[in-house]
Amino acid sequence: MIMYNIKNNFTMHSDWIFGMYTRYNPNAIICIADLYFVKTSDCIECASFFDFDITEKLFASKFKKIKFKYINENTYNKIKDLAKNYGYTTKIIDCWDAPCLHIDNIGYINTLSYRIRRNWVKYKKTKSEYIIKNSDTDNLLKLWQDVLYVDANSWKYRAKSDMKSLNREDLQYIFYMMNNNENISLQVIYLHNEPLAYSLMFKNGAQWFAVKWGASDNGRNHDAGIKVLFSHLEDLLSKEDTLNIDFWGRRNIFYDLLKNNSIKRYHLELELNNANKN
Repeated sequence: MIMYNIKNNFTMHSDWIFGMYTRYNPNAIICIADLYFVKTSDCIECASFFDFDITEKLFASKFKKIKFKYINENTYNKIKDLAKNYGYTTKIIDCWDAPCLHIDNIGYINTLSYRIRRNWVKYKKTKSEYIIKNSDTDNLLKLWQDVLYVDANSWKYRAKSDMKSLNREDLQYIFYMMNNNENISLQVIYLHNEPLAYSLMFKNGAQWFAVKWGASDNGRNHDAGIKVLFSHLEDLLSKEDTLNIDFWGRRNIFYDLLKNNSIKRYHLELELNNANKN
């Protein structure tokens, strides 16, 4: 079983919360018992993910709808039990097995599918053709600028799922990154000085989370997203005896091919029953 330290949950950190105030109208942000929510016309949505404490104060507030995203099974069970006591119906919007990777040797990759092994060989053969940069306190903002360039020159921009289109999601991350350098790791891969792809990870206790991963259209032509991910795994494992990565997101074929563990994760919507709205 994968255990998460609630105290180290970066989505409860003050810098994560500060990012909310740069993304959203401050009047739309409310705090209830140490949890922060973004309020819309008929709903509040929690800004914390994974595992966290939940109290009766939230449900006693009698909001019509409450949404949670990316929560683990332990927190889901706590929410479900309390919600029922306060007259809420719990609806699972999505449930999936989030892929995880736990290794102590990069040689693990050679035990995986032909597709992974083939990409690994290509990465090792062509790595010297690229420049791969790691973030530090001096270059973080420049690398983040290059991340946004990758985002703006990819399918995500056309689909309006790039960070700037998603309520300035880039601002959610950058303040935490600037103030918590020891708990973040960003790699960007370049060819002829053009940023092609990136991999961003945050550390949560002993657990790394794959926060964002992307490649530009040109980067996809070079399989740069796969290459920077392999490079990131190598780099992190060179610094730690055991590497634990939670790939966080909903579904990704490549993550599924890499994983050797998983954790149940949920998106939830709670709705107050009519009889309990007064």
